[in-house]
Amino acid sequence: EMERHGAVFLPAAGGRLGSTVGRSESIGNYWSSTIANDVQSYGLLFSNDKIIPNNPLYRRQARSVRLVQDVE
Repeated sequence: EMERHGAVFLPAAGGRLGSTVGRSESIGNYWSSTIANDVQSYGLLFSNDKIIPNNPLYRRQARSVRLVQDVE
């Protein structure tokens, strides 16, 4: 119901470094499409108590991707 009205749900999917996945039930760590520099891209980090938008993240670390269409 809420998605039909534009709500976007981002599940807590954790992050991965090498073959280790961490905090998969307590944080969400998502890429944006914006590059920060030669080795980093921006992303969104959230947990139960904080939201950090435009967080520069090293591209060698795996993050989740969720396609979101901006509708105006």
